[in-house]
Amino acid sequence: MKLVDVRFDTLDYAAGVVLSLAPAVEAVDPPELRQRVCELAEAALEMHRNA
Repeated sequence: MKLVDVRFDTLDYAAGVVLSLAPAVEAVDPPELRQRVCELAEAALEMHRNA
């Protein structure tokens, strides 16, 4: 497994990247963590759109 440390300038950009990469994630421990991360990213994008 390869870990990557990536930093972004804006929350909306970071959230978009997380959501675009989510389908490629093969294994997350615990399994519900992947869903929670996606939910947080979606919420961040929604907050940005409503700001």
